[in-house]
Amino acid sequence: MVEVEEIYKNPNKKTQKPSKLLYLLPIFLGIIGGVIGYVVAKDKDKKMATNLLIVGIIISVISVILIVPFFILFYYGIFAPSSYLGSASRGFASVSVLPPWDLKSNGDLSFYIENRVGGEINIRNIYVNDKKTTSTSLPILMGEKAKSYFILINTQETGSPGNKYSITLAIEYCLTAYDCTNYFNSTGMLSGSFS
Repeated sequence: MVEVEEIYKNPNKKTQKPSKLLYLLPIFLGIIGGVIGYVVAKDKDKKMATNLLIVGIIISVISVILIVPFFILFYYGIFAPSSYLGSASRGFASVSVLPPWDLKSNGDLSFYIENRVGGEINIRNIYVNDKKTTSTSLPILMGEKAKSYFILINTQETGSPGNKYSITLAIEYCLTAYDCTNYFNSTGMLSGSFS
């Protein structure tokens, strides 16, 4: 109130405008910085305060648009270690492949599978690079949080010992609680060196 009276008494006296450095708040802190900048600047420059809020909203939206796809790609294993760094598993979800696994030079693959679905499952088929494989242990029932050892015979993926490989593995399963009316796939990639 005192400031208004002073301006009324002396119309030539101008109020000090907020610093343009306030724009750094929404640039670095997004919507939170925009709100802080708005609160600081609203009494001195209403237009600048509104602009600070708008910049904060825009920066936050752009951040979400740019960051969310990277989290999705990371979750599905796109940014997982490559085969040249050693053995790596990428992409598996509810039914997962656990290390260690071994792909022999003749194409036989041995590995562990863990059931993370939350109920008993029936694994019907396993595909390597979209080709159905042969296993002495399929189909198999797996209880909740159970781990099973598998040997796939002749996956048709062969190579010399020490050579690098990267294969896609798809595990076809159903939930026994629902009488296996629908089948699902848990797909991912395995990489390493032939033994």
